[in-house]
Amino acid sequence: MKKKINNIRTSFGREMKKVEDSKRTGSGADAIYEPSLWYYDLLLFTAESEIGRKGISNAQETDMGSNDERKYL
Repeated sequence: MKKKINNIRTSFGREMKKVEDSKRTGSGADAIYEPSLWYYDLLLFTAESEIGRKGISNAQETDMGSNDERKYL
């Protein structure tokens, strides 16, 4: 049962992302994605509780401390 619920939530999340992405593209109202899931409207109340995961940055943090500044003075 847990797998089924997780699959439903995952499918809903994908459809919700498609709708949001189609709204952001700047195209007209005719181009907004229409969800194909029959239960999409039934799960819209859960959209507020959907929390995305934080991404992981692959950029290195550099420390621009006072030692570096003294080298150039």
